[in-house]
Parts: sequence; structure tokens; C-alpha cells
Amino acid sequence: MKKIITAMLSISLLMTVHGYLMANHGQGAEIIIQRKDGQLVRGELIAVKKKSLLIQDSQNRLDETIKIMDVKLITVEKKAKILRNSGLGLITGAAGGVLGTLGIYEMFQLPYSWGFKDKAKRMAIISGVGGMIAGGILGIIAGIDEPILLEGKSELEIKEILEKLHKKARISDFN
Repeated sequence: MKKIITAMLSISLLMTVHGYLMANHGQGAEIIIQRKDGQLVRGELIAVKKKSLLIQDSQNRLDETIKIMDVKLITVEKKAKILRNSGLGLITGAAGGVLGTLGIYEMFQLPYSWGFKDKAKRMAIISGVGGMIAGGILGIIAGIDEPILLEGKSELEIKEILEKLHKKARISDFN
């Protein structure tokens, strides 16, 4: 039984390390900027300045500075994390099913000869599928784009918006 628990903990640790290593470190958010004249610019957010945004245009890969006073709407494009979250939900649910079955057997001091393996497999499948579905739904929700309307906002509101965008830029300490 200790082997099963050790294996589940090892898998969880590997998934955590893998997720950390696969994270997009050093890349700015993909944004779509709608200017007040209706023109759209799509690209990577490089830096946020006090009165402008520096982006790398996704079509021609050139850097472009866009003044905040010319911006009507900014949409931060998020990547859906359906597969990642479904996989994590599957593993977590399956591990929870096995550990839950183990807990019941231990709590009631049932002999393992009473079909522990079959019950643990069944609970791993049921809990794993439930975790996979829940993870997929959360992955869809996490991928919903975030529109930010600047037109009609006060100076203070725009400053707060820029501070939030600042965290999503490739270069976060740019002035």
C-alpha cells in the first residue's frame, strides 16, 4: 500500500515540476488594441509606460509605441488551458479515489482481501473522470479573453489599469 501512495505522490510532484517548467516565463501577454479611430493592432505586450504601451506587432514583428490617449479598448487574449487542467483533474481525481478507498478501508479496519483493488480501480476511474471534466471546465473559463475599456475612464482608473497590465508585460520593470 505504501508503494501506491509513494507512486501517487511522485506523479503529483512530477506534474507540479513539469507545469512550472512549461510556464511561459519571459513572454508578454498577447493583446488586441482598438484605437479610437477604429484601427486594430494585435501583438505581444512588451512594456507599459506611463502614457503609452510598447507592443511587438504580430504581423510584421516590429515594435510599436501606442499612446494611451489614442486607445479605446484593450483585449488581453488568454490561452485556454483545457488539456492541462483536464490532465491535472484526471490525475488528482484518480489519486483521490484511490486514497479515499484506502481511507475507508483503514477507518473501518476492513481486510484488503475484501476486493480493495477492484474498489480502488472503480473509484479511481469515477473520480478521475469527474476531475477531468471539472478541470476542462475550469480550463475553458481560464481562457476567456479579458476586455479592458479605456474610453471614458478617469486618470486614476487608467493608472490602475496600466498597473495591472504592467504585470503582463514581457519587461515588467520598464520605465
